[in-house]
Amino acid sequence: MTSLEAALRSLPHADPFRFLDRIDHLDDQGGRGSWSPTGDEDFFRGHFPGRPLVPGVLLVESAAQLAGAAAHRRFGGDGAGMLVMHEARFKQPIVPPARI
Repeated sequence: MTSLEAALRSLPHADPFRFLDRIDHLDDQGGRGSWSPTGDEDFFRGHFPGRPLVPGVLLVESAAQLAGAAAHRRFGGDGAGMLVMHEARFKQPIVPPARI
């Protein structure tokens, strides 16, 4: 198992609340990863039925999970790293299947 796979597995989130499928890069400045919703996830049944749309709050949660992995790498498990998001803007809707 690579350190990036270990970082993903170390997240306290599990299915169905993990919105990060892979981590491609982590360093002291941040990271890069992805989430690939297929459209079969249960939350899509009620979020614009017939025209599923990835909820913005889940996009933010996906980014927060990646930030948590980066903070854990940098600061360890002592909780010293804190994520604060003041503003998020979405330029276009994301519909499944997608790679985010």
